[in-house]
Amino acid sequence: MVVNAVPMKRIKRRVTVDLYDFLTFPSTSSSFGFGGTTPFRANIRSFLTKHALIPPLSSLFPHMMIWQIVFRVDDVTDNLDSSSSVVCLDVVEEDVARSRSVYCDQCRVVGWSEHPVCSKRYHFIIKVDGNSIGGYHKPCVRCGDILHLSELRCKSCNHVTTTDDVEDWVYHQLEDTTHLLHGVIHSNGYGHLLRVNGREGGSRVLSGCHIMDFWDRLCKTLGVRKVSVTDVSKKYGLEYRLLHAITKGHPWLIHDAHKSSLRVGDATFKKQRTSSVLSWSRVDVVRVEEAMFRVLRAVSGSNWVSSRALRGAVCRVAPPTLLDHCLMELNGKLAVEGMVVKARHNPNSGSLEYRLEPQNVSITTNCNDNCVPNFPPSKEILKQDLKLLYESILHPQTMSTCLPDAIRNLTISSAEKLLDCKQFVKHYNNEKLSSGNEDVICISCELELMDQHKEITPDPPAELVVLPINAIVLDLKIEASKAFQEVYLAFRRFQAEELLGYTGVEDSTQVKLLMGSTGSVRVRGRCLGKSRLSKYRLERGVERWTVDCTCGAKDDDGERMLACDVCGVWQHTRCFGINDSDAVPAKFVCNRCKESLQMTLSVVQCKNESGSFGKGLASYDVR
Repeated sequence: MVVNAVPMKRIKRRVTVDLYDFLTFPSTSSSFGFGGTTPFRANIRSFLTKHALIPPLSSLFPHMMIWQIVFRVDDVTDNLDSSSSVVCLDVVEEDVARSRSVYCDQCRVVGWSEHPVCSKRYHFIIKVDGNSIGGYHKPCVRCGDILHLSELRCKSCNHVTTTDDVEDWVYHQLEDTTHLLHGVIHSNGYGHLLRVNGREGGSRVLSGCHIMDFWDRLCKTLGVRKVSVTDVSKKYGLEYRLLHAITKGHPWLIHDAHKSSLRVGDATFKKQRTSSVLSWSRVDVVRVEEAMFRVLRAVSGSNWVSSRALRGAVCRVAPPTLLDHCLMELNGKLAVEGMVVKARHNPNSGSLEYRLEPQNVSITTNCNDNCVPNFPPSKEILKQDLKLLYESILHPQTMSTCLPDAIRNLTISSAEKLLDCKQFVKHYNNEKLSSGNEDVICISCELELMDQHKEITPDPPAELVVLPINAIVLDLKIEASKAFQEVYLAFRRFQAEELLGYTGVEDSTQVKLLMGSTGSVRVRGRCLGKSRLSKYRLERGVERWTVDCTCGAKDDDGERMLACDVCGVWQHTRCFGINDSDAVPAKFVCNRCKESLQMTLSVVQCKNESGSFGKGLASYDVR
């Protein structure tokens, strides 16, 4: 017996087999226990505990916990043999009280500037290079070479990396504009989608729609309430919000309209299409093509045969899917006796038509401009054509002057309105009270302070409190206090004392007897002790400004503004007649102040003129 000393090879196993699938995560089954019956502040903790890992870099910065979730991305191309790719999602848990940036600029411009400052911000980031923010490697801050986490001195430039350097690098990642995905969600469930970059933005595997689908599923699973987005996306250098709004009738980023049950670019569609083609043998395709050739030969002269008529003539030869496939590939096919199939679009009906022509006859001599060429135009030519159409008939600044003035002015006005529509908010409808669980009670609690601070107005958004079925009023007060203490920095010492509308109700009364399994209540309480948290009262910060524009804007909306040097009121530069391409004047006086100054000058001038008539005239007091 011969014994081979070489050990048997172990069966190869893909390292991605145990990873979550990016294209389906989180699934409806994995969202059990999240979402509907619990608020975001509780869902995010359970989600990270269940699915994420804490990399070593997080131990350096307790106020910047960095969680990791690694996904596999199954093949989304036509190559069925290619292996899965790996994508890393970083979830940066930012302690706002110790953060370098306490206030949220996005909340200020989207209309949430009067929310109190939340205690936590969660950044969801997918880096363009596929690496993790909290991984074992980091770049040298001086030369950029990659260093291991344990290496403090760079071998290339001898620079010693300090903890402050690493912290600066982490904060830089939160401001990087090259991420494939960057969304931030506050602990109260309000968030902002800051970045989506698909293949044009550097993604090798994921498209923009794949990333948007993932973000939508994630927000629904976590119980996110609202997400804002500033749509300034471009496609081939063109304003995509204008291009998509005109061609599709809706914005693409924040709504679910970009989704469909089966998209041409999806892996499901491509796999179905590929499997269908593979199920047809070459003999089947040739048999259908020969039948189509016989029909075309039977047509006399130079008559064209519509695709519908040709398909109907051979409908019994093969299934409909194979017939459609052969019709799409029929143009340019070589038939017998030196004849070739030519196709064209009928100028009247727009349908596709076929006929046989001698092979040596050029398409330019026998066919008109409606003929379909054997080789479709290149991608670059299509981009140039799209840009020409966009600039000549869509964009207001480059629109063609050939149109009548009335139509052109209306078109320009409509295009400008679409371009100005950049701020969108998606409501995930997770605030609807529907527990779906007979063992819990869901109560939406609004807050009212007894000793209302003038700075803390208006009241914060309501918080969802989940209680056991036998909970009493005292439990509701305790849980409501904990909820607002956990979510907002300004309410860390808040204590709920009474329920408005239920005066005289004992604390031992069961909540279900008062409100049922779902309901809403206004909780009144006070912040105990001397409050030193006034700087956390508003997401807009401690600065004060007044916006009063002729367009109706009453707060900062992210558009360019300038302040009057007399009254200090802000208004849009465009509304005052200053184009975005023009510089802001060094001195600016609004129309109201101009009118006031003119009236003042007129009064002064009248007084001067009345006093110049001489001392002999009597002065009358008309007050």
